[in-house]
Amino acid sequence: MAKIRTPFVVIAFLLLIALIVSYFFSEERLGGGYTYDDNTRAIYGNKLQQIDIPHEVVAHAHNRRYIVAKQYLHLGMLDTTWFNVAGRSFDGDDKFYYWIIDKKCDSVYGPMDSIQFVSFCSKNKNIPLLQ
Repeated sequence: MAKIRTPFVVIAFLLLIALIVSYFFSEERLGGGYTYDDNTRAIYGNKLQQIDIPHEVVAHAHNRRYIVAKQYLHLGMLDTTWFNVAGRSFDGDDKFYYWIIDKKCDSVYGPMDSIQFVSFCSKNKNIPLLQ
């Protein structure tokens, strides 16, 4: 009877290890204590894992100083918890928003529409390009 349980215990143990590994490798470190979580598609800050850029980040880039993110917001997301927690205002249209984190100043700029984003980038040098 012990021989029958051994393979099940080994399989269960390996599955547990696989889940733990997949959880820890779902985050991409962006520098300055910021991380991108592939599971939630959000960017978390260095202060108690607060969400600095809410979920639905569809593209992001970073360098030593800045993190840039492109987020898709649709009307159904306006009633979700993160919208209230983030405390940011959206105009309510289905579209993309842009965010910039200045890691040196620990500041978050956004949400911005494309015109605001281009204007911000033209005034601030060394902001990484989104792919």
